[in-house]
Amino acid sequence: MDIKEHVEQVLRRRFADAVEIDVQMGSYGRIDALVVSGTLVGVGDSDRQKTLWDALRQELPRDELVQVSFVLASTPQVEDAMPRHPADEA
Repeated sequence: MDIKEHVEQVLRRRFADAVEIDVQMGSYGRIDALVVSGTLVGVGDSDRQKTLWDALRQELPRDELVQVSFVLASTPQVEDAMPRHPADEA
């Protein structure tokens, strides 16, 4: 299993209620991830981020963890309130 798959597996297991988990290869071949989960409702922004990073730290070996450059934790309510790009509507 490659690093992208492993990160996605960890996030799907830890945030089983997530309405969206998007794991991509970002800049310089490093991992970027988005998790939109109802579990994070009522949790402050920095604590949301900490929750994701804690999950990754607990389950990924160090050589994989250092390849993760960006994780964003959000809630369905925040995502619903975000303006959409016209291309997303098509």
